[in-house]
Amino acid sequence: MKKCSAIELKMTLQFKATPEQVFDAWITPEIAKKWYMSTVESNQVFETDPVVGGTYTIVRKHEGIEIKAIGKYLEVDRPKKLVYTFQIPQMQTTDDEDTLTVEFAPAEKGCEVNFTHLIHVEHDPEQDPKETEELLKQHREGMKGGWEPMFALLEKVLSE
Repeated sequence: MKKCSAIELKMTLQFKATPEQVFDAWITPEIAKKWYMSTVESNQVFETDPVVGGTYTIVRKHEGIEIKAIGKYLEVDRPKKLVYTFQIPQMQTTDDEDTLTVEFAPAEKGCEVNFTHLIHVEHDPEQDPKETEELLKQHREGMKGGWEPMFALLEKVLSE
């Protein structure tokens, strides 16, 4: 039987836009479709109901394969905080949902975003603890490597 461990990826970002503009870029389909999970060319669907208990669906086409992300909004406090679940069902082997927390604050030159991704990673409970630690580290770094280009694209979208 597999075991699931939760790890956190934390990032602090700076954007040259107001907290309201950055917050809206996360929940407005026309804007989010340009950066979240990919680009407007590959994001086929971006539907959202950004209220507590509301859901979102993103369908991205990558190399001919459709990838669907789904989740539910747990906290929506514009323009200060957004908390929501995140799942890509076709890539997950457990029912555990990741949780994303995004906090927006005014900064000297725009907005500071504190981003936390609570990631669930499945692993073998019998493996050496050092191997598990390395697996979790690699998973965290892989997620960071996925978010960094999205945030760079968000910066570009906000400057348009």
